[in-house]
Amino acid sequence: MDDLFLRGVKADAVRRLAVVTIAIAGMLGVIAFINWWLCDRALSQVIAANPRNEGVVAHAHFDHYVAPRTLVFDLRDLQTGKTKLDVFRVLLEFAESQTGNDFESVELSFHGETKFVLKGAFFKALGENYRDQNPIYTLRTFPQNALTPQDSQAFPTWKGASLDTLGHQLEDFNKLHQQWYQKELAQRHE
Repeated sequence: MDDLFLRGVKADAVRRLAVVTIAIAGMLGVIAFINWWLCDRALSQVIAANPRNEGVVAHAHFDHYVAPRTLVFDLRDLQTGKTKLDVFRVLLEFAESQTGNDFESVELSFHGETKFVLKGAFFKALGENYRDQNPIYTLRTFPQNALTPQDSQAFPTWKGASLDTLGHQLEDFNKLHQQWYQKELAQRHE
C-alpha cells in the first residue's frame, strides 16, 4: 500500500510540474507575441518597405521584454556594403513609424547590449520631423542627444555654424556608430 501511495504522490507532482511548465510557457509566448506585435513587426515592416534597408538586421522589443516605457532598437548585423547611413535611415524610419507611442526612452543596442539611450521625446521628434527636416541637420545634432547607459551626455553640444563645428559634429556621428556597433561588428567578421 505504501508503494501505491508513493506512486500516486509522484504522479500528482509530475502533473503539477507539467501544469506549471505549460503556464510559464504560455506566459512567455504571450510576452513574445506582444513584443513582436507592438515593436518588432513595425521594424520589420520599415526594413521591408525600403529596398535600401535590405541588409540591415535589427529587432525591436520592450526593455527586458516587459517594460513598455522603454523601447530597444537592437542592431544585430549589417551585410557587406551597408553603411552607418543605412543604419541611421532605418532608425529614423522606425522612429517615424512609432510617432503614435510615447516612450520614456529608447535604447540603441548591439546584440542585446545597450550602447546609447535616447530620450523618448527626442525619438518621437525624430519620427515626426523625419520627412520635413534637413537630413544633414538631423545627422549633425543626433550625437549630442545620445546618452550613455549611465544617463550622462555621450557627446558634447557644439554651437555655431562654422565648418569647425560641423566637423566636430560629423566626427561625433562617426564615433557614435563606431561605439554602437562598428567596432564589434568588425571583430565579429574577422
